[in-house]
This record gives sequence, structure tokens and C-alpha cells, in this order.
Amino acid sequence: MTTLIQFPQGKTITTYDIPGSVKTINELVFNYCKTLTHIGIPEGVTSIGNLSFYGCEGLTSITLSNSLIEMGSDAFQGCKNLTIVSIAVEQPFAINENVFSADIYSTATLIVPKGSKEKYESTEGWNRFTLIKEMISDKSLYSRQANYKFARTGICLNGEHCQENVPKKVTLWSYILGEEKGRKKGYRC
Repeated sequence: MTTLIQFPQGKTITTYDIPGSVKTINELVFNYCKTLTHIGIPEGVTSIGNLSFYGCEGLTSITLSNSLIEMGSDAFQGCKNLTIVSIAVEQPFAINENVFSADIYSTATLIVPKGSKEKYESTEGWNRFTLIKEMISDKSLYSRQANYKFARTGICLNGEHCQENVPKKVTLWSYILGEEKGRKKGYRC
């Protein structure tokens, strides 16, 4: 089992995809990485430790794969700009109410797999989100798993053409959710 124990100090990148060989993210791995705006948790990661992303103020979106079964206390506390939390787990597991900062539950959108919204609405911790939306596709949100291909002419997901003639400034999230108008934050095409 591979454990991610520390994100390199002083890195100023905005997005980071955790290597596919990682199974566990230790405590305090990314704490106070203020330049990160997106983090992708790949297929295979089963556990996120306590305070793993504590104080990542620049974080606006996180993508959690379907292999995740545990998130530690305060894992995303202090991520005050988080607007999108997407998770591919179809059978949600209970989380402590302090995994996310209290205000995130009312300001961020939780994106869940198609057909699982009611399960999240009734599962401890996840049920604190006031805005829960289902994906219109049953494909995974995680970029490596789903093999997204972005182009000015469209978005492809696992080789299937989902949308043609995608405007340059419309976000991927709007198309996954089936909305006509793009959001201000998220991935740009």
C-alpha cells in the first residue's frame, strides 16, 4: 500500500492529480497549500487523513473517486473558497460533520453519481450540504478514470461525444450537470 506523506513544500501549482499508485493520503499532507485550486483524488485512494487539506484557501473544487471509503476529521477545514465537491461513490459512507468548514455545507455544490442524491441526503455528514446535484451521465468525474478530452469543439467522456461546439468560457461542470449556462468557477474548456 502506497501512502502520500507530504506534498513538496514551496510548490505553487494550482492543480494536482495525486498519483494513481497512492492508496492513503496521510494527515496534514497538503495543509496550507494556498495556491491549489483543484485536487483530484484518483481511483484506488481509500482514505484521506485528518487535516489533509486544512487551510487550502485557494481550493475551489475537489474530485473524489469511487474507491474512497473514509475521510478524516477536518480533512477540508479552512478551504473557504470551495464551491464544487464532486464524489463518484454511489453508496455514500458517513462522514464527521467537521470534514468541511460549516459554511461550505451551505455555499458549495455537492455533485453525486446519477441516482444517488437521496442516499446522500440521508447519510450523516453529506446530508448537511444544502445543494446536492446528480450528474446527468453515469460516467466517473475523475479525469484519469474518465479519460476526459477537452477541445474547443466539444467535450468527450470515455470516448463518447457528450457536447459539441462548447463555448470557450463555459465550464465542464455545467455540461456534466446538464445546465445551459456555465458557472463562474470550475474547469474551463
